Parts: sequence; C-alpha cells; structure tokens
Amino acid sequence: MTRHLPNCSAGTHCCERVPGQFDRVCFGASRQGACTACGHRFDELVKLNETASCPKCGDPGSERLFSASAGVSTDRSRKRAAGVARRAAGKVKREKDHAQAVYERNYRKEHSEGG
Repeated sequence: MTRHLPNCSAGTHCCERVPGQFDRVCFGASRQGACTACGHRFDELVKLNETASCPKCGDPGSERLFSASAGVSTDRSRKRAAGVARRAAGKVKREKDHAQAVYERNYRKEHSEGG
C-alpha cells in the first residue's frame, strides 16, 4: 500500500519505502514557485517546509505561488457559505418534521382503531 500526501503525483521520488503498515510514505509535494532573481515560474518537487531553488538560474531565493484553486475566505464567500448551510439545514429540518408528522399520524391511526 502507498500513502501519498495531497498534490503528490504517484511514482515520483517524493515517496519512500517504510516497513510496516505502509510500503511507501510521501514526504514532499509539488509546489509552484517564482524565482525572485530571474522571474522564472516553475513547479518543483520539494520536501515539506523547504524552499525550492530556481531550475533556470539556480538561485535559492524563490517565492511560493498559490494555485488559483486555493480558497480565499472573504466576507462575501463566508456569507455565501453560511447561506448554503442554512438552506441545507432547513431542508433537513423540513424532512425530519415531515417524517415526524407521518409517524404521529400513523401512530394515532393504528392506536385509535384498536383502542
């Protein structure tokens, strides 16, 4: 069995064999970066908490870029998420209330006929 960290492309050298429960354990991830010296943008496989050096000029000073899919929480996005959660909770409540009403109706019907 192989266990990978998020953003790991299986089969790369970021995975190493560990005896025991898992055959391989990931210790790194692919990170997007931009060189501060030459401006080159790149994807580099690095260990966690390490910075990548530029593959073009070799400069160790690079800044980490975040992908467009990274979520940024804003007041608008929090309000939208809260609205979605409220609608979902309301739907669940209506379903539970309906199920309870059906149960009570059937209970009264069954117990009033024989009673």
